Amino acid sequence: MRTIGLEGVQLRRRHRTTVADQAAAKAPDLIGRALTAASVNTKYVGDITYLPVNGAKPLYLATVIDLA
Repeated sequence: MRTIGLEGVQLRRRHRTTVADQAAAKAPDLIGRALTAASVNTKYVGDITYLPVNGAKPLYLATVIDLA
């Protein structure tokens, strides 16, 4: 790795982006952890990921996946 200039990434301390309200009602599990679908466009799941960017504001990547 040294001969071709590759080096490891030093991870920074994680940023806390959400502070949960302990008194708020929990979101229901609408798909019941059944992560399959019989046909397209019937079940979707999503996720939001925090991406730190060197020298810029952080980015957020949102994804939506069809379970079929």
